[in-house]
Amino acid sequence: SWKKGSWELAKKKEKNRDSILDGVPKALPALTKAKRIQEKASGIGFDWEVLDQVYDKVYEEIDELNEALKSQKTEKIEEELGDVIFSIVNLSRHIDINPEVALSKSITKFINRFHLLEKHMDENKLEFKNQSLSDLDKLWDQIKQK
Repeated sequence: SWKKGSWELAKKKEKNRDSILDGVPKALPALTKAKRIQEKASGIGFDWEVLDQVYDKVYEEIDELNEALKSQKTEKIEEELGDVIFSIVNLSRHIDINPEVALSKSITKFINRFHLLEKHMDENKLEFKNQSLSDLDKLWDQIKQK
């Protein structure tokens, strides 16, 4: 029986790779690429064991993003936002949800709701520029209920 990581270690040796993480196509969409890299690391035991640890990491990364925002340094903010997204991808992997599919569905849901908001605005002869964010948010919540 293969012990943890044998497959990835065998592939590394067979393909003469420098790293277990090699072999993930560079052209993959970022969410899928993150998931594949995490799967490879997990394959040799570099992974959280329980879901609470994954959540703790997500919250830690969000806290680090908040700190970076205070610095107003774009490069640091971008790095920390990337870490938040990476940790969310890790969460998706742990709950067995494809992050690309989940995000695509959320985008579609947003577009559909936004179209309904636009339709409501047109039917009631309202203009976005004349609405407060609070008013738009109330309309958005009404649309979500339907």
